[in-house]
Amino acid sequence: MSGTDTTARWPRLNPANSSWDLIWTHVHRVLVVNLGVAATNLPLLVALQRDHRPWHHPVVFAVLALGTGPSLAAAFGYLRLADEEDRPPAAAFARAYTRLLRRALTLWTPLVLLAGMAAADAVFLSHRAPGPALALVPLQAVVAPAAAGCGLVAMAFAADDAGAAVPRTLLAAAYAMLRRPVLAVTNLVLAAAGLAAVNQAPLYGLAVVPGCVLYVVWRNCRALSAVVGAAAGGSLAGIRPGRRERRRPGCTARTGDAGSGRRAALARPRPGCRPGSPAHRRWARSCAGAARRREPDA
Repeated sequence: MSGTDTTARWPRLNPANSSWDLIWTHVHRVLVVNLGVAATNLPLLVALQRDHRPWHHPVVFAVLALGTGPSLAAAFGYLRLADEEDRPPAAAFARAYTRLLRRALTLWTPLVLLAGMAAADAVFLSHRAPGPALALVPLQAVVAPAAAGCGLVAMAFAADDAGAAVPRTLLAAAYAMLRRPVLAVTNLVLAAAGLAAVNQAPLYGLAVVPGCVLYVVWRNCRALSAVVGAAAGGSLAGIRPGRRERRRPGCTARTGDAGSGRRAALARPRPGCRPGSPAHRRWARSCAGAARRREPDA
């Protein structure tokens, strides 16, 4: 047998440079997310290291779990940036955490409290004597994971649109879970498995699990975001206008025209400005006026 036949028989084992670049890019994302999640949840991790049964101290661990929301939002924000740029630095995670801290806490706190109260009620009622109160146990057992899943989706939506109103973000997350329950359940199962792995082996779990799990959850949430955007007419901003946009009358925003070397009044429709509304008609008139003023310059 000739050497040419032997070479053709064995497959090529060395991947192309693009394949190696893709692999190391994904590894870089996972490592940055793992480091950011570990740094921002250090008190919770120390408490889990001292006690592997957090359900025995629900109040303490519920307070510590409040810091998980901003770290999740920062992780989703970093993954979104990494999808647009090539290997953003770890400082981008810190910037995302600072930018989304207040909003993530506002979204995450009521959901954590709701999930904790539902779980505590289910455990308390299940240990009581048989009676009418036991009929609430299945309801509480459904409310607790539903609130946790809504929190995951809300953190991803907060990272995608940081200027949206808090109630509408929660409503959009609940709507997305109802429309795509398989993705919502998948997110919950992955999050529960990752949390169990970190609880049992914090060092090894943090080195591998959070980045991989959150990447899959983030991709699922992007699919949920597309569902909500399609229902809203193209984007999440269509059903979740920002608080500042609702407070200001009208639907126009003035910006400077840097290309012409002078300040010009340019109008654009704001999110939530419905065609045919008075605000939309004012925007159309301002656009027509700006066009007439620019005609002599042309």
